[in-house]
Amino acid sequence: MKKSIFTIFAILGLVALNFGVDRITKMMAVSSLKGQATIEVVGNFFILHFAENKGAFLSMGSAMGEWGRFAFLAILPAIALVGGLGYLIFRRDRLDTFHLVCWSSLIGGGLANIYDRLFNEGRVVDFMNFGIGSLRTGILNVADLSITFAVVALFLVGLKKDPKKG
Repeated sequence: MKKSIFTIFAILGLVALNFGVDRITKMMAVSSLKGQATIEVVGNFFILHFAENKGAFLSMGSAMGEWGRFAFLAILPAIALVGGLGYLIFRRDRLDTFHLVCWSSLIGGGLANIYDRLFNEGRVVDFMNFGIGSLRTGILNVADLSITFAVVALFLVGLKKDPKKG
């Protein structure tokens, strides 16, 4: 029973950590970067540049109408994320620690971006960009990193599974 309660608190703690770090960095970006020129942090490899994105990844969906964008980028993902959190909590015994950490990070990052959409007129604050020369990422935030690392880790582990074991 104690392990079960600990696991629930660990899941909620990881979701809250991802959400909280994202919120703090976005508040810092708004107060320090909004209206400022691009800042090179590690040469041209890592730069800070304030942006607000109405769309999803790489501004996909930004041309949709307001209600469609709200439904597809806030309401539907919120339902999926809350459902996913419920699954993690109530079916935690079916997942190993690695999967619990990955899914908690993904859910925390997703909820952080939805929070932005709900309280920032449908826009998500982005401020980081990585790359070498013209090969660059889009402008992103900490929530995007949480989501991306979780998805990549889950994908790579999924590739390594032995098909005989299912």
